[in-house]
Amino acid sequence: MMNCYFFQATADFGGSYWSNNGSINMLSFNCIFDNIGMGTCITLTEGGYLMNTLIVGNVNMDTGIALIGAKSFNNTIYGATVQSIVIGGSQGVSKIFNNILVHRLKATGKAISMTSQDCSVDNDFNCYYALDGEPAEGDLFATEEAGGTEPFLGENGIIADPQFVDAANGDFRPLNPSVLQGGMPDVAGNRAPMGAILQDYKFTTRSRVANPARMAITR
Repeated sequence: MMNCYFFQATADFGGSYWSNNGSINMLSFNCIFDNIGMGTCITLTEGGYLMNTLIVGNVNMDTGIALIGAKSFNNTIYGATVQSIVIGGSQGVSKIFNNILVHRLKATGKAISMTSQDCSVDNDFNCYYALDGEPAEGDLFATEEAGGTEPFLGENGIIADPQFVDAANGDFRPLNPSVLQGGMPDVAGNRAPMGAILQDYKFTTRSRVANPARMAITR
């Protein structure tokens, strides 16, 4: 699934709006899920990748994504009420890097939750925040049963306001320099931005104007 936009993508019965249903090597890339309702937006199992995807919960999104041995790189999850990411199952280690995770309430919501002792997660280079302010590090993560490798802030993780351009009107490009230069380094050592790499989609003036000469040739 690539370059897709889903509006009012509700999962009102507690299921996922989109899932790879146990198949491996499933990919969500360059997608936007907007106005997510109740339930979990995306569930990915072993071999699944979520990359450069924006998930926005405007109604009552319980969970942004559920990972079972899957991977989440360069995504922005905004407004989940329960947890931005939940880790479950025993299908390998879930990897979470270069994401911006902004849950709804710092006192009750979690950035990453683990649901069983069989879970393992490898996470770092992520930005954490809540809609009502800066959460404490101890309130970011939840582990229902001890075991495996648990989530933690990481040496390169930060708790900071990403300073989105205009979240209220759907512009989730971050302005905070710590976020723009806080991601995992590439092979040349350059720090990548955290979160989904978004653009301001606007047609240029030239592209809006018809070319009379070209229209004449077409006729």
